[in-house]
Amino acid sequence: MVLGAGSLELPKEVAAEVKNFFKMCLDKQTASGLSKNGATELLCTISGALVVANALDDLSAYDRATKELIRNSSVLQA
Repeated sequence: MVLGAGSLELPKEVAAEVKNFFKMCLDKQTASGLSKNGATELLCTISGALVVANALDDLSAYDRATKELIRNSSVLQA
């Protein structure tokens, strides 16, 4: 996930693989029933939450950041 933040600095081949990874994540989420906007919100939230939790060395920050998203998403609870 963190490679996405620096993908403009990566070699073209690596940047293409990072892009493919994120596209695959979004495609899987939309295939499971999320809207494109919902899939983007989910991916951005979990990616950002992971970065912040690791930077703070506080894994509970991830839980706090994703708690409402999970609670409000019937697709995620299925």
